[in-house]
Amino acid sequence: MAGLFLPLCLENGYVSWYSNCEPTRHFTTCEKHNVSSIEKENLMKILLVDNDPVYLSLMAEVLRLHSYQIITAPDGEAALETLKAEPVDLIISDISMPKMNGINFHKHVRADERFKHLPFAWNSGYRELREIVDIDNPTIDFKLDKALPVPSLLHFIADIKKRLEEQNAAATA
Repeated sequence: MAGLFLPLCLENGYVSWYSNCEPTRHFTTCEKHNVSSIEKENLMKILLVDNDPVYLSLMAEVLRLHSYQIITAPDGEAALETLKAEPVDLIISDISMPKMNGINFHKHVRADERFKHLPFAWNSGYRELREIVDIDNPTIDFKLDKALPVPSLLHFIADIKKRLEEQNAAATA
């Protein structure tokens, strides 16, 4: 992949160029946004699940740069174990993965009382796979295209975050 450059427009005109899947300049969430450890506890936590390590790494970095806490897993089996140990606010999962695919992972999440309320987004580059996924509850189950532009993905996540905040406010009122 020598000479491969992937531009990622992140925010407010800031563009990060990745060469050979290595960032030319790496900003951590805290460095870019000056996030304190107290504020970090209040950040939305997202579990990203994908067996493509390049895609997983790039998406994790993009979302960290936008002040989200990111946990990653390479397949549904590892994601389920991670989820049991680390609570999250949103799951974004590939569909086609080894060990446990995204469809079976979703079934396990929905069957568990601790996780059945979590927003879950299937994320696939294959339209055929997205079409076979059944949406049980359109208020918490979603389908995304891996080719979705970053600003659209960020808008989707911000909408989920807003809904969660409204639900929490209503529950505490």
